[in-house]
Amino acid sequence: MAEVLYVPATYVSFTLTTCVAPEIAGADGSADYSLRLSLNAQQYSVYGEVIYSYHGDSEVVSASPSSGPVGGGSLVTLSGVHLSNGSDYRCRFGGADGDIVV
Repeated sequence: MAEVLYVPATYVSFTLTTCVAPEIAGADGSADYSLRLSLNAQQYSVYGEVIYSYHGDSEVVSASPSSGPVGGGSLVTLSGVHLSNGSDYRCRFGGADGDIVV
C-alpha cells in the first residue's frame, strides 16, 4: 500500500485547482497514487478520483553516434532508463551557455 501524502492546494477558478506533487522518498521507479481533493482539509472527494503516476528520473546512458559534423543533421539515438511517459521530448546540446535545444 502506498503511503498517503498531503500537500496544499491552490484555488484557481470555479473549475481549476492546482497542487505541487510531492517527492516520493526512496522511490527510483514508477508508482501510481490515487489523487483526491479536499475543500475543507477533512473530507476528500469521493467522486472524481484520478490516478497520478510517478516515474523515475530519466537517465541517458549512451548516444550513438557520439560525434557528427559541425553542420549538424546527424540523427542521434539516445539509450537509457525511464525514457517513457514524456509529453514534450527535446534534446539539449551544450551547457548553460550556448545551449542548442532541438
